[in-house]
Amino acid sequence: DPRSLAERFGTPLFVYDAEAIRTAYRAMRDAFEYMPTRVHYAAVCNPNLHLLRLLRAEGAGLHANSPGDVFCGLRAGFAPEDIVFSGSNLGDEDLDYLIEANVHLNLDSLDDLRRALERGSGRSFGLRVHLEQALPESRMGLRVSELDQARKAAWAAGSRITALHVYCGTHGRHVDRYRAALALLVELAECFPDIDCLNLGGGFGYDYHERQSFPFGELAAVAEVTLKKLSLRLGRTITLRVEPGRALVAAAGVLLTRVRSTKMGAGRRYVGVDTTTAHFTSPAVHGAHRHVVPVTARSAIAEASDVCGNTTYSRDFIAQNVVLPAVRAGDLLAHAGAGFV
Repeated sequence: DPRSLAERFGTPLFVYDAEAIRTAYRAMRDAFEYMPTRVHYAAVCNPNLHLLRLLRAEGAGLHANSPGDVFCGLRAGFAPEDIVFSGSNLGDEDLDYLIEANVHLNLDSLDDLRRALERGSGRSFGLRVHLEQALPESRMGLRVSELDQARKAAWAAGSRITALHVYCGTHGRHVDRYRAALALLVELAECFPDIDCLNLGGGFGYDYHERQSFPFGELAAVAEVTLKKLSLRLGRTITLRVEPGRALVAAAGVLLTRVRSTKMGAGRRYVGVDTTTAHFTSPAVHGAHRHVVPVTARSAIAEASDVCGNTTYSRDFIAQNVVLPAVRAGDLLAHAGAGFV
């Protein structure tokens, strides 16, 4: 009951539906019939320890975007071998921590690789590959022209390159970019004799308007055919890794807020609440349409409203142009699709 939760814990309050997360994870996991496929939850999307423990209990691995994600994952009980790190611009202290934690590293640059090899000679590493055609403006990953140099550097240090990783951008809604990324990884895998894993990364989106997740079934069908052919050609089984974040948790989160004030201006009603977009992903960043539901309905007469945060930042809108019945100070609102922070 949202009222009792708000009274007990105060507002603003994030509330998560554990069963919704389990259902989303199982649906994605079961969509990929190719074996072995490993699903690693992207902790950057929400590192709440309760969520991490829930997904670990379901059998998920963890994708870490920062050393802090690794710390949270280990604290939540993930074994080091179940954590894959793919970060960028690492400091020496970051690399020292990651090497000591003994998690798998996908390196983002020749410089990061060089310093990792100095600390972990003889270890296996992965490389994040830049998608030059799909995302030419992206800063992520090594250019294809740098991969041979990376392979030789690893070989000289007594290490192996065993994984290739890509990042297809955030909030992806269509399969085509991932299909193209997989084709690139398959082509490059032929150049690395020790490759045993292709990682399609994350960034899988969630449709906030229709409340639908990414079409994993379509991607899974492409991956199954492609990975089976590659494994047969190379004479060994290649593991597929995927790293969903938003797609697993967005729909499971509800943000409870209280109305602080209402006012009219330029023919629009502004509903001010006790939170801010600093507390979760801003619609200004991801174009997210938030479904807002009043817990206490006072009138059947509804009008277009902008729900705004309690800062003076001009774009601090929790939701815009949503239809709400009459509300007043003290009323409780529920904002759906708030599981991604």
